[in-house]
Amino acid sequence: MVAGFGGVALLAVGYRKQAVTEDEHQLALGKDERETVQRSLSEADRSTFWFAQFDADAELRGGTTLPETHIRYRPSR
Repeated sequence: MVAGFGGVALLAVGYRKQAVTEDEHQLALGKDERETVQRSLSEADRSTFWFAQFDADAELRGGTTLPETHIRYRPSR
C-alpha cells in the first residue's frame, strides 16, 4: 500500500514538473517573438504598437481603451 502512495506521489510530481516546463517554454517563445517585433520597429512604431496592444488587451478584459486625447508619442522633428 505504501508503494502505491509513493507511485501516486511520483506521478503527481512528474505531472507538475512537465506542466512547469511547458509553461516556461511558452514564455520563452513569447519573449523571442516580442524581441523580434521590437528589433523590427522604429521608436515611433514601438509606441504606436504598444498603445494598440494596450487597447486590444483592454477590450478583451472588458475595460476601456486609452482616450484619444491621451498624449501619445510624437517623434521630434
